[in-house]
Amino acid sequence: MMKVRISALCAAVAFLIQSASYGGTVSISGSGTWDANIDSNGIYSAPNAPWSFSFEVESPIDPATRTGAVTNGQYFLNGLLVADPIATVTFFPSNQLGLFDLNFASGVIVSLYGAQAFDEGFNLIAGYYPAQSQDISTATGNPNLGTGFVLVTVPEPSSFLLSVIAIAAGTGIARHRRRNLAA
Repeated sequence: MMKVRISALCAAVAFLIQSASYGGTVSISGSGTWDANIDSNGIYSAPNAPWSFSFEVESPIDPATRTGAVTNGQYFLNGLLVADPIATVTFFPSNQLGLFDLNFASGVIVSLYGAQAFDEGFNLIAGYYPAQSQDISTATGNPNLGTGFVLVTVPEPSSFLLSVIAIAAGTGIARHRRRNLAA
């Protein structure tokens, strides 16, 4: 009976390692400052205003559209939350200026340009990416520009695996002690 439990535990751990290695929820955040000489619409960009955002998206991304649905998406301008939530994000390869577009529920797009943030399997790559920002929702139609960075954090499979092993070992020890006390 013990061999069956150990085999089942090993199979479960192997499954968890495999699923964690190929995808999962990825957290992406970024911040920067809009340039001083920009048109101000006051909602998504303003002269010298700091911007920041954060969201979660599933990895790998869809290879056909390179678009992912966003959860917990927030965008801030001058430290104030913009009421228009980030709905989706569209990623771009390096030959299309890299990084991604933040697609807001209203249809407004804020683009971030920089290095490509995904591999050939469309898995997002953890890292720190310098970025150029662009808001094309201005009244004059001229794009507003800024600079900043993007941080992509991918959960580390070994941390998750260590947690699973610790819980399994603790449960096994507790059961073993109960059996010894009962005897």
